[in-house]
Amino acid sequence: KSVKSLFEFIPLPHPVKFSSEDSGLVFNVTEIKEKRGKVRGIENIEQPMIGREEELNQLKECFSHSMYDGKFLITLITGEAGIGKTRLFTEFEKSFTRFKTLSVLKGRCLPYGKSFSYWPVMEILKQVLDIKERSTKEEIILKITTFSEKIFKDLALPYLDYKGILLNFLGLKSVKT
Repeated sequence: KSVKSLFEFIPLPHPVKFSSEDSGLVFNVTEIKEKRGKVRGIENIEQPMIGREEELNQLKECFSHSMYDGKFLITLITGEAGIGKTRLFTEFEKSFTRFKTLSVLKGRCLPYGKSFSYWPVMEILKQVLDIKERSTKEEIILKITTFSEKIFKDLALPYLDYKGILLNFLGLKSVKT
């Protein structure tokens, strides 16, 4: 029950005995879910958000400026664990479901260490490139190559190895082609 929002799995036919009185079911994890399900709260019960109207309005205002000015904005939602960052974003996300061609890219910071300061950008890059957990190194290199050629072709910076930068950013070594 505690991981059903994160994984797809199937029950195996044979229960496992933990002790002479206690046994349990065994499950085979078949896939990591691409979109994480609801983790907190009671399933199918939704409570209204209280006390975050100002923050929600600030997010909506940033979104409006971006839509009408044609500029990309990066917005950070920060705070202590449990303060309601995910809930705030979920409420914000609900407000623009009417935009059919809108792409929402979301990255999150890990709760430990400063060595992962680019983690949110890595997550967003994986979303843009449609890189899954099961993607092979060859598939990732192909996606980055195609993306680099498409996005950076008009920039007059031939000395910059965009493909290599993106590969290194995702923890892969640059391969000269």
